[in-house]
Amino acid sequence: MDLFTAPQAAARFQTQIEAAFEALAADEKEIAASYDLDELLRSHGASDESAASGDDLLELNVGGRPLTAARRHLTLAPGTVMASLFSGRWDGRFARDDDNRVFLDVDPGAFETILSEVRDGAAGVALLKREAASGLYNGGTCDWIQFLLSPPTPTPDVEAAHNQLVTRRPSVQAQWLPPHLSGLLGAMQTFVEEFAAKEAQLSRERAAKKALYYRTLRGIKVIAPFLRPSDGTESISSVRVAGANGQPTRVISTTQSTLQNTTTALCNRFDTYRGPVAAESADHFTEIVDCARRLRVLPAGTRVAPPTTTSDKMDDLLYECGVYGLLDGVPTDTLPSDAHGWSCDRLPQQVGKACGLVFVMEEDSLEDSGHVTAFHTDGQLRTLAGPHTSQSAPGTFIEMTGASVDIHGISQMLPGPLPRTHEQQGFIARRLEVYQLDVVVDKAALTSAIDDLIHQKGLTGVIAYEPLRSSSPRQLIRLREALANGGDWAGSVRLICLAMRCGRLESLPIQLDWRDVLSLDLESQAASMRQYSLFSRRLGRAMELTSWPNYWLGNHKLVLYYGVGDSASAADPGCSRTCQHHDPDNDQHLSGTFRSVVAAEMIGQGSHCVARVEYPSCSAAASRIRQLVTQWTPPWGCTMFNRGTTSRCVIISGENASDAFAAHIYMSTGIWPGAHIHLWSTEEPQGDGKGVTGSPRAAGAAWQRMGSDAWLIPTLNEAIRANRRETAGWADV
Repeated sequence: MDLFTAPQAAARFQTQIEAAFEALAADEKEIAASYDLDELLRSHGASDESAASGDDLLELNVGGRPLTAARRHLTLAPGTVMASLFSGRWDGRFARDDDNRVFLDVDPGAFETILSEVRDGAAGVALLKREAASGLYNGGTCDWIQFLLSPPTPTPDVEAAHNQLVTRRPSVQAQWLPPHLSGLLGAMQTFVEEFAAKEAQLSRERAAKKALYYRTLRGIKVIAPFLRPSDGTESISSVRVAGANGQPTRVISTTQSTLQNTTTALCNRFDTYRGPVAAESADHFTEIVDCARRLRVLPAGTRVAPPTTTSDKMDDLLYECGVYGLLDGVPTDTLPSDAHGWSCDRLPQQVGKACGLVFVMEEDSLEDSGHVTAFHTDGQLRTLAGPHTSQSAPGTFIEMTGASVDIHGISQMLPGPLPRTHEQQGFIARRLEVYQLDVVVDKAALTSAIDDLIHQKGLTGVIAYEPLRSSSPRQLIRLREALANGGDWAGSVRLICLAMRCGRLESLPIQLDWRDVLSLDLESQAASMRQYSLFSRRLGRAMELTSWPNYWLGNHKLVLYYGVGDSASAADPGCSRTCQHHDPDNDQHLSGTFRSVVAAEMIGQGSHCVARVEYPSCSAAASRIRQLVTQWTPPWGCTMFNRGTTSRCVIISGENASDAFAAHIYMSTGIWPGAHIHLWSTEEPQGDGKGVTGSPRAAGAAWQRMGSDAWLIPTLNEAIRANRRETAGWADV
């Protein structure tokens, strides 16, 4: 074998070295072409932020509230989600409202709190974050502070684990070399070290570029919920919420993306039922919508605070959250501390992430020592581990009787003897015990119980609840309580039948939904009013019963009269519907029992006059009519109501399921000279449609009901005789 010459040896080494440098050049080219940050930003619709100026005034729509802010104030917290969002890079991707204002799907109150503090720069940001961490802010405000003033939250990335480079010093070794090759080995060692250093440098560049790329991508994903989709538009939906106690109407807005991500009930409230929100508190509805926002906007894995309110309104908020389907996924932590001076610094840590709580307070006063009051949600109780906590707090809470807490129809026992409490009122609690609630509801058993109650109460074919069978258990619990504790429903059945005959309802049974259950007035003392509140909204706005701050039937204020010790009055109290000038002698001033006043409002629709008779004051008929108008008991055993002090209506048909029409008799004395008596009916006119012959069934019902008083409407006897002749046939006359 021929020995290598110097050129041959050099060529051989040259081949290896060139191959190594070609690989190094390929790596440099691959790094330059990959993880292109500019392309990433372009693909997501980013703009050149250098064109933005701190002097820019941005017109914002924050959750429905217009707001103007300088860009410099919005970017005073560098490195945060808020600064990144308003850097100018994403101005072309913002969702915008109809007035071309930048729409920000954030709670406006929380955003204004943040904006007022960040104007103080780094010190204000640090202070705000410390206050949020210490519990000064709670609920959604705390969530928004922590999110908007924090860096984009990194997400776990498998590739990031490989970015930690471990380098070893390369070494060229030989067990034995000829003395003349020792210098060659040293030159090779130097070359290998320098080549390895270059490779390590490229690896660091690749890792740094990749880390920046993925950090930017994660940042884009964090702020993406505030941007319109890159391949489409983002529509804004708004509703108006009626303010309480004279407060102005509030506009609440959110994006279609939030509505698509939330419950069907809340989505329908924006997209299907576009009228103003009146059944829920404006503050509570704001909390509910903001909770839905945060469930979509905050990064996956972030714990979302539930809707909050003052302690005396927590029960209402729970019901409203149940209506919109937000209770299943959102825990109820603790009573808030801002309403009644709670000293709850350690309480949230003690109860942790409880899904529901009962607060049991022993009162601290000499005369009320030992009395216990509780604020609770529904569920089975179990004692939390840990010592009892002493607190001092004035407040108003739900009454608890004996050792049994009535949790919206579900009776649960608290451990230990608990004396009966007094009426709800403010007090100082000397001892506070906290119990955790497991919210477990057997819907099958609940619907079975409701089905049994509907049958027992004689409501089969009158009301049903198919839309509620798949709804929140709290709505079913509320319906069951209304049926179980609503008293005798026979009067309400008659009222529903009358509404059907008067055209107030299109068909039976009434299919109750969540809005009907939400309208329930379970606090009313009168069974008739509790029952009517369940279906009143189905009869039209003029017939709807509302109870805040006073009872109203449509646009008319109601005044109630309870008889002392009178069980009938307690079930269906005396009631008057005041006229505009509150004149009891006015014909428009209605009075009677609550149900009869409701019936009076119904019967005017679709009725026509069948017969009308006038009598002089000195006649026997006028005297009898005056007796019927002024007697205490209802004439002919029928439902009656008074119009003023000299007029009375008596319903003679329409209150039974078998009745095909509604009819009533109107009697009056004193408004005109003499006395008047009228027959009105919704019966479809027959023949020429005139008089009693045009409404023979109404005439027959009046004749049968009035009995010996039928002579007051002489044409009734003529109609009955004519009907008998027609039935018998002319041959027999």
